[in-house]
This record gives sequence, structure tokens and C-alpha cells, in this order.
Amino acid sequence: MKVLIRIAMLMAAAVMPMASQAETRIVKIETVTLANDQEQRIFCSRVVARETPDLAFQIGGQIIEMPIEEGAFMSAGVWLR
Repeated sequence: MKVLIRIAMLMAAAVMPMASQAETRIVKIETVTLANDQEQRIFCSRVVARETPDLAFQIGGQIIEMPIEEGAFMSAGVWLR
């Protein structure tokens, strides 16, 4: 029985058309490098939030001074005096 199965598989394989071999295509490979420093481009910009939160103080008053610069990072729990 195993012999018949093997013969049937060989006959089926012989009947199937062989897959055509794809033509090998030659490609040119180049490494991209920066030719000189003049090729470098620098874009200056400022990122602005799309939405801004509405904040309110629990105690009314005026801010006399704020010794913190815009964009400075503050740790959690630091008092702004």
C-alpha cells in the first residue's frame, strides 16, 4: 500500500509544471553618506500646545515675581515662590 502511495505521489509530481525560475536581476547598492557639513539642514521652531487647560487659583491675589524661566522643568511638589 505504501508503495502505491509513493508511486502516485511521484506521478503527480511529474505531471505538475515546474515553477519557472525568476530571472536574476542585478541591482546597484550604494551607501548613503553626508558629503559635507553644508548638506545639513536645521529648522528652528517652537512647539505650541493645541489645547490649553483652564487653571484657577484657590486663593486670590497677585503674582509679584516669578523667578522661574519659561520652559524650565520642575519636580513634583516644588513650591513656586
